[in-house]
Amino acid sequence: MKTGQNEGCLNPIESLVDLDAMRGWEEYRDPALQAPHRSPELAELVQLQHGDPVARYSIRGTDVLLGRFQSQYAPVDVHFHQLQDHQTYRLGAPHAHLRYEDEEGDWLLDVVSPRAHTFIAQRSLTHLQPAAVLSDGDLITLGVTKFRFRPHDISNSRRLKSQKAQLSGADGPTLFLKRSGGICGPHCQLDKDQPLVLGRSFPAPGQLPNTDHWPPRDLVWWDLSGLYDFERRFIAFRHAVITLYKDRWTVAPLSARQRTFVNRIAISGRVALQSGDEIGLGSVLFRFYDPDDADATEEERPQHVPAVVDWSEGHPPSNITPSDATPDESTTENE
Repeated sequence: MKTGQNEGCLNPIESLVDLDAMRGWEEYRDPALQAPHRSPELAELVQLQHGDPVARYSIRGTDVLLGRFQSQYAPVDVHFHQLQDHQTYRLGAPHAHLRYEDEEGDWLLDVVSPRAHTFIAQRSLTHLQPAAVLSDGDLITLGVTKFRFRPHDISNSRRLKSQKAQLSGADGPTLFLKRSGGICGPHCQLDKDQPLVLGRSFPAPGQLPNTDHWPPRDLVWWDLSGLYDFERRFIAFRHAVITLYKDRWTVAPLSARQRTFVNRIAISGRVALQSGDEIGLGSVLFRFYDPDDADATEEERPQHVPAVVDWSEGHPPSNITPSDATPDESTTENE
């Protein structure tokens, strides 16, 4: 197994507590998994509180889903993990679809959650309306949280050039970690002779009391324990396995609790992969790339937007407006 070696740092909050001593075994944290993003930032959403910026979220892809992650739904590209509970609960999973139209040079926003409240300035958007065109500085309200949209003056050709440079480092079939809509650097090369297991550190059988029945740790392994906390919490100890089966690369789930997705669709058994496919483990996304595939391309597949189901049909709508969208934001934002 070969992994991308990028410098990074561990979560400073976790350094205050010896989690290894508490759990009884050492959990390896690869700093490369928290290394700086290697794809250029195309835009950003600046979270506002009383008009002041309190957090920012990068957009590093031209076709991304925004919102929160719930285990029964597919992952989102931009996960608003710094919100308070009352803000998070008003987000859809996903909430909105943000995409860039290269021909017109426009950023477009679609609402994909029927129950979600979405505004651009004072204008309400619904999932039944055409996509709204965004401008620099637009005030966007998602649920009860306000964001300022800021596109950057970076061409799509530069994004593709950066992506091509990262993919060119793949010496054979490789799995790339994604964040904010773009591949971000950390990667793991696949071995046709050895299945690759994805998961988190766990003790060897017998290392702790009542663990003799635990499965042995696989020889070829990508340990994802070093992901950020909001990502790793949905990663199982043995989450999924990627293997070459009948001359096709495949992925299969190993966890009954944490779900595995291919192109945002949950899978229950072995699924064949094509170069460019996206694999989701909980809230974390990966891109499978095989330079030997005749159909391999640096371009990503168009985003799969989940089918819209209006669970509110037959019920009166909630009367929410941007002015009363944030009832009390006097408390400090969570880190």
